[in-house]
Amino acid sequence: GFQAIADDTSLDFSQGGDSGGSVIRDDGAALGMVSGSPGPGQPGQETSWFADLPHALDVVRENAGDYQVMLDIAEPTITKDSTAVSTTFEGTAPANSDVTIEGDIEATATADADGAFTFDAPAEVGSFDIELTAEQGFNVSDTVSATVTTTDKPKPTPTPTPTETPKPTPTPTETPEPTVPDAPGITSPENESVTTEAVTAITGTGEPGAEITLSGDAEGTTTVGDDGTWSVSTELGFGEYTVGAVQAVEGTASEARWVSFVVAPGSPSIVTPEDGASYTEGELPAVVGESPINGASVKVVLEGTADASSTLGTATVDGGTWTVDLPSDLAPGEYTVKANQTAGGVTSGSVSTTFEVVASGAGGGEQPTPEPTEPGLAPTGADTASAVAPVAGGAAVVMLAGITLLVIRRMKRA
Repeated sequence: GFQAIADDTSLDFSQGGDSGGSVIRDDGAALGMVSGSPGPGQPGQETSWFADLPHALDVVRENAGDYQVMLDIAEPTITKDSTAVSTTFEGTAPANSDVTIEGDIEATATADADGAFTFDAPAEVGSFDIELTAEQGFNVSDTVSATVTTTDKPKPTPTPTPTETPKPTPTPTETPEPTVPDAPGITSPENESVTTEAVTAITGTGEPGAEITLSGDAEGTTTVGDDGTWSVSTELGFGEYTVGAVQAVEGTASEARWVSFVVAPGSPSIVTPEDGASYTEGELPAVVGESPINGASVKVVLEGTADASSTLGTATVDGGTWTVDLPSDLAPGEYTVKANQTAGGVTSGSVSTTFEVVASGAGGGEQPTPEPTEPGLAPTGADTASAVAPVAGGAAVVMLAGITLLVIRRMKRA
C-alpha cells in the first residue's frame, strides 16, 4: 500500500467511511483503493492510507479464488443503418464481443477480430428503433439506441439484346499430321551378339528429350540426353533375349527397334587328361574340369581314331569342379575330349584336350607308380639324397600331386 499526505487540509481527496473507494490518478490511471479513513498528520497536513491495486487483487484471489476484473468496454455503433430488405445492417463493437440487438429487431451478432459485425434486416420496408449492448466475458458496455431503415431492393435494368452480326464462315484449317520420329538406335548389346557377361544396361541413341520405352524381355523408360544417348538398367543373366525400343517425341511414338542377343556361360576348363599327354592303356585318368558356375550341366564328348565320336556323359558343377569317367578299355590311339556347359538354357562353346593312349609295355605312356619301398618316396632309381634336387624341387611337388590324383581316381574305379 501507500500513504498520501496533503499539506493543504482544504483538499478532500477522501472522505470518512470511504474505505474501499477507488484511487484515480489525475491522468485517469487506477492506482488502488482507500484502505483507511483520513486522519490528522503533522500540523497543517491531512493523511490517508491506500492499498495498491496489484496487492488488492492478490488478496481477492487468496480469499475469493479466481476472478475477472470488469472493464468498461466501448458501446457498439451502427455503421450501415440503411439497407435493402432481407439484406444486412453493419456495425462495430469491441473485438470478439457478443452484441445483443433488442427493440423492433431482435437479434444477436458476434464481432470478428477487427470488431465488425452484421445482423439481418427485416423483409419489410420501414424504420426500426433498436437498442444495442456489447458483452465481452463479464464486461458489459452501456446500452445505446439507434434507428435503422430498410428500402425496396432495386429492380435490375433489363439489358437490351444485341443484334447479331452475321459472321463469315471460317475456312477450316487443316491439322498437320504429326511427324513420326525414326526408331531409336540400340548400340549395346549388338543384334545377334553372344556375350558371356551379364547385360546390366541397354544403351542407344535417339532425339534429345525423347522418351525411350523398352519392351520384350526387358522393360523400362528413360529420356534421351542432350548428347543424344540413353541407357536403361537391366539384369539379364544367362539366356536368349529379344528387346525392343520405341522413342516418343511430343506424344508421337516411333516404330520399334529390335535386337536379339544371347548371354551364354563361358566354356568350362579341362584339367585332366592334360593336352598332349600320353597314358598307358588301362591306366587312364578321369575327365576332371573346373567351372565357376555351380549347378551348370557339363557335357563331355570323346572323339578318337579308334572309336567314333560319342558322348561320355554329363556332370553337374559342384564346388567349382566336375568329373566324368573315361572308359577304362580305350584302345591305343589318339583321342580328343570336348566339353561344354549349359546354364539358364544356354550352352557355352566347347573346350578340348587331345591325349594319346599307348599299349601296355610299349613305353612312352604314364605308368602307375609302384608301391614305395621307403616311406614318403617312390622308387625312381635315384638315391635318397638326390631324389629332390633344389633345381627340381617345385617339379617334384607337382609330380607327387599328380601321382596322388591318379591313385585316387584308380581307387574310385576299383
